[in-house]
Amino acid sequence: MIAIGIEPRKLKELRKAVDRAGKKFPVELAAAINATAKKTRSQINQKVRTELVVKSADLNKLIKTGTKATSATLVAKVTLEKTARLPLRAFSPRQTRAGVTYKISKREGRKLAAGAFQGPKPGVMKVSWRGNVFKRVGKERLPIVKLMGASPWGVFTKQKMTPEQERDIKSELVKQMDRRIKLNILRAEGLVAK
Repeated sequence: MIAIGIEPRKLKELRKAVDRAGKKFPVELAAAINATAKKTRSQINQKVRTELVVKSADLNKLIKTGTKATSATLVAKVTLEKTARLPLRAFSPRQTRAGVTYKISKREGRKLAAGAFQGPKPGVMKVSWRGNVFKRVGKERLPIVKLMGASPWGVFTKQKMTPEQERDIKSELVKQMDRRIKLNILRAEGLVAK
């Protein structure tokens, strides 16, 4: 969990601008915090995707913007869920005669899961398997196991992205506070509709 404090100087500037504009300070501060949380979600997505070859939409399902800041509670929460590994289908699998190739890391090339399959023959996927990749465990036809790739949470943790993310959140919060200050100054001067 990352807790970020707000510079007292920025709080005074925002309060002064909000008072001049005739708006409510907690509402404006909550708006800045929520905008920061939204940007943080996309930054986490981008950081994880610098390591993993995974679709942004698939990753967004795991990054939750839970608690939003309100005028009563000035706290927002963004969570990258601690999940199991993603199925190999999330990593561009392609069935070949030798097995299934896939690409998990942006730092490495495609790899081969020898003997794995997505359907009855190369180039044909079994629709009911939804693109998942399977492999037989023994010499018999059954049992088969679903092959898994990497966990986005694991990548975020292993690559120690938290300190960098903390710095990004601090700078984004300052930026959002400045935006709210400028907006309220413009409101007070009548240049923007209240």
